[in-house]
Amino acid sequence: MNSNDSNVFEKFLSSYNAELLSKVSRLDELIGRDHWLSVGNHKESILRSLISNILPRKYEVSTGFILASDREGKLLKSKQIDIIIWDSSHYAPIFRDGDFVIIPPEACSAVVEVKGKLTSKELQSGLLNIDSLIKFCLTAYPIHNYIRKYIFAYDIAKTFKFPDKLWQAVANSYNRCESISLEDRMALSNESISSSDCWNPLFSIDAIFVLPLGTIKREVRWFEGKVRFMFQAYTTASETHNHTYAHFESDLQAHLATNGKPGLLYAYQPGLFSVKRSMGITSTSPKSLMIFPTLEDESILPKDINKEEVFVPDRIKFSHSKK
Repeated sequence: MNSNDSNVFEKFLSSYNAELLSKVSRLDELIGRDHWLSVGNHKESILRSLISNILPRKYEVSTGFILASDREGKLLKSKQIDIIIWDSSHYAPIFRDGDFVIIPPEACSAVVEVKGKLTSKELQSGLLNIDSLIKFCLTAYPIHNYIRKYIFAYDIAKTFKFPDKLWQAVANSYNRCESISLEDRMALSNESISSSDCWNPLFSIDAIFVLPLGTIKREVRWFEGKVRFMFQAYTTASETHNHTYAHFESDLQAHLATNGKPGLLYAYQPGLFSVKRSMGITSTSPKSLMIFPTLEDESILPKDINKEEVFVPDRIKFSHSKK
């Protein structure tokens, strides 16, 4: 591929960001803060519409709740979710009225919490909403699915520095234990990774997309027999392109194409993902990674991780290893 061909793909992938921001900008200029709830709902609607146009037809893009019962017959209900991506070709909704649905957890493939402007408070709210899905591991019958969990923000507060403040807010939220204790969160994640059923959910946010700047994506890794969350930060915008939305869409499509199975990113859509290799994505600098829970001793860091690139949340520091 010559440079001109690559440039065509870069411009094409940036066009989605331009489309989203153009619609939102027109709305903000006309309405401003006078009707912030209506504006917020419309921003969700704009993103739902764009996602609907690029997903396989077996998936619907709605808003609403996820509902089930536990082993004792008690109601299990999520908080209201801004965007629910679910398989309507194999599963029936419990309730539907237009774009609003109530569905069982096995129908859900991904959820998105949408934020107009990301702040510490808004991020905390989104994380709590997503944590409401943890309860579905208590359903009467085993749920063998992996619900991908996203936060998508159109803008970010000037004081909410990317990515450091976002990492700190995620660490604070999970240490605060409002939805589930940190011990239970990590124990459930250990069980999930250890299980032969790789569809079991991991008990954290999967990715945060901030439209003007970049992305934080969660991976997992073993450290001395325990799983840790690896929150990697990427810059997706430059002077010539902004590929934040394209990065979000690519991650979502990879999840849907592979049913959440690792290592199969290009297995079912090689042509599509070959185009998306043109996305401009680089690791942030000087810090590019937060390991959570924080490692107590830097000496257990693998050689492929540079400790100088690891962000350590406030009040938790590496202990000095003895020589």
